[in-house]
Amino acid sequence: FAGKPHQHGAAQAQLTLEGERLTLAVQLPQHDLLGHERPPRNHKERAAADALLQRLADAATLGRPDAAAACTPAGPVAVTASMLAAGAKPGSDGHADIEAAVEWRCAQPAALKRIELGLFGAFPRLTRIEVQVAGPAGQSKLSLRKPAAAVTLQR
Repeated sequence: FAGKPHQHGAAQAQLTLEGERLTLAVQLPQHDLLGHERPPRNHKERAAADALLQRLADAATLGRPDAAAACTPAGPVAVTASMLAAGAKPGSDGHADIEAAVEWRCAQPAALKRIELGLFGAFPRLTRIEVQVAGPAGQSKLSLRKPAAAVTLQR
């Protein structure tokens, strides 16, 4: 996600299909998830941050591939939230992003026609998702605006 501008209300997503492997990586402004872009200041904010990290650890929060493709997570969701780590210091630019990535193994990748992103439902402050897709048919870009949440894969 290097070089992507930080915009409140907008998430960045990269979706890749290679053989049986489907990967989804997202970058989200921390403000849109917690209402602030700094380390938690008290017990209530820490509890909210912990609940957020737990929600992001669920692959279905990020996306749900077509059931016909029989995709199952290949491992845990990788979440990077440096501003929420113990001892974190506020960033010099005042912005903080959270990144999450999940990989699925699909038993029937040819049946994978679309993936429903769960971000709008999980995070009401998001209004747009900029998606880059790479798959067997090449690369494409699209912009999803709330409530549209499905990414159709080209074949």
